[in-house]
Amino acid sequence: MDKIAGSINEGKGVSGSSLNEPDAEITKELFIEEWLGAESVLKEYMETQDSIASVMEVPRESLEILYRDGFNAFKVEDYARAESIFMTLFLLDMKDPSFHNALGAAYEAQEKFENALSMYALSMMLKGRREPGLLFRCGKCLLASGRRDEAVIVFGLAAEFDMGSSDNGTNLESVAYIEKSKNMLNLLNS
Repeated sequence: MDKIAGSINEGKGVSGSSLNEPDAEITKELFIEEWLGAESVLKEYMETQDSIASVMEVPRESLEILYRDGFNAFKVEDYARAESIFMTLFLLDMKDPSFHNALGAAYEAQEKFENALSMYALSMMLKGRREPGLLFRCGKCLLASGRRDEAVIVFGLAAEFDMGSSDNGTNLESVAYIEKSKNMLNLLNS
């Protein structure tokens, strides 16, 4: 985990290359290589950790009640409250990707795009798979952060998503995000 944190703070990927150097060409291959390296390090770290909720024996029902409260705050556009609740859940159980997604959405709604991007990426890394909806949201956050080249790569990954793979299943929401990503690519490449 220290390797990831140190690399992020220095603007470098896990392999030591820098995706943020002005002269560095951002390629899909480099992006995926960095992603897979970070995913591996994160999974290795998370496998050795217990959640605070499990150590303190917080019942799952209590976490679900908190999540519902955060969701309700989000629905009425009280994004600061939603962020606070989802951050609490994230800290209680960092292994639950739904808490990362929710916190990312609260950040995104407040235009805290870098924070949102981190939460969405962590969620996908924990799940061990990329999802069209989260890839699309990551692309939007990258674009809003002025990272157009990376956004194009991420929208491209979502647009090329293989709905036929065994662990992805087919659902209409994923198909919609694939189409939205294709539209964003067309818009950015026109």
